[in-house]
Formats: sequence, C-alpha cells, structure tokens
Amino acid sequence: MKTSEVLIQAKALIATPEQWTQGDYEKVVNGKPCYCSLGAIGQVSFSNPDSGVTWYGEVGGTQAAKLLRQVVLHDLPPDHTFAPYNDSHTHAEVMEAFNKAIYLAHVEEGEVVKL
Repeated sequence: MKTSEVLIQAKALIATPEQWTQGDYEKVVNGKPCYCSLGAIGQVSFSNPDSGVTWYGEVGGTQAAKLLRQVVLHDLPPDHTFAPYNDSHTHAEVMEAFNKAIYLAHVEEGEVVKL
C-alpha cells in the first residue's frame, strides 16, 4: 500500500474528535474504538483481522509516521515520533498535519496534486 493511501485511511479512522484519542494508541469509548494518529496508522498497516491483534511496535518507523513528524518537526523534541504532537495539540491541528503529510506522500510518489 502506498504511503498516501495509509495516511488517507488512517486519517479517515480519526476523522472526528470522537474517533480520536490522546495518550494511547487505542481506547474504547462508549463501546467504539478511538485511535491516536499512530494508532490509526497501526490499524491500517499492522492489524491482523484474523486474530484481532494490532502490533504497534513498528508504527513510528513507517514512512507515514515519518511524514507526519516531518510536517510538525518544529513542535517536537529531537528524536521523537509524532506522538507528543498528537497528545498536545487539537484534533483540528492533527488533521491539518495529516493533510500536509498526505500532500508530501503524493509528491514523493510522483503524483500531481492540485490544491
């Protein structure tokens, strides 16, 4: 799966504040799963539907997570993943970071993107 597709699908998993969380990869709220940004990437990239298990250990090293980190680098301590940004910013700010990362992914993939 292309990085842009991973980011688009992960963003869709956390499209509303009710689907998004901070501080954990995944939480269940009112019987429904909520994900942080990296948790959503993990669901898209590392979820095993047969076992129902998602392995989050490699999420920070994915190109999707690296692009998210790149677009907010000025707001992160050195050598951190995107998680501190997710946990200290609003849902709207996180969505904007996804939009920028999706754009960068399209550029990396050689696709023409119209804004």
